[in-house]
Amino acid sequence: MISLYWFIGGVVLLFAPLWLLRAEPSMLGGYDQRIWPRGFNIGLSLFDAARATTAAYMLNIGVAGLTETWHIRWWMAECAFGLILVGGVALQMVSWKTEDHFLAPIFYVPGVLLALLHPIVAGIALFLGVGSALAMRAWAAGFIASSIIIAILSLLLHQQRWSIGLVGAIFCASPVLLSVLFTRQLGWMRKPLGTQDPFRD
Repeated sequence: MISLYWFIGGVVLLFAPLWLLRAEPSMLGGYDQRIWPRGFNIGLSLFDAARATTAAYMLNIGVAGLTETWHIRWWMAECAFGLILVGGVALQMVSWKTEDHFLAPIFYVPGVLLALLHPIVAGIALFLGVGSALAMRAWAAGFIASSIIIAILSLLLHQQRWSIGLVGAIFCASPVLLSVLFTRQLGWMRKPLGTQDPFRD
């Protein structure tokens, strides 16, 4: 029964559309490394990462407990786990959207990966993902690079089950796949037109 509480708590925390609480004025636009959140929104960004890590950790405990209690096959549990993670990231993306963009979950996805993957795999993947995004000037490049690195390291390092690495790789690539499916780009906060400071302090 306790495992069920962990599972429900993790799902609720993971699916909460946090960016509906963003401070205004805030505009969603294409990649621009010069613009980062300030004031209330930087706190919201950090909380987004922390709640994603906590939610994934709770969900992991819940799924493991329910798998043992209900005698669910491990591959079925991990498929369900992956579907929940992808559903959560999809909800975050559509919680802030425009005609051209979905919100790029650049704090949410790393938060989940830190709880899901072995620290070595997660650390290397996130480091190279950030570097790829900066080099290519596109959020999508960072997600794809991290996804590929997770898949490769999970097979080479044997620090965790390969299936967990596969779930992490698919989850990491899902923002890009969803944006392509719905013909939108991944966007982040930008300076609203006609304003000097885009974020409330």
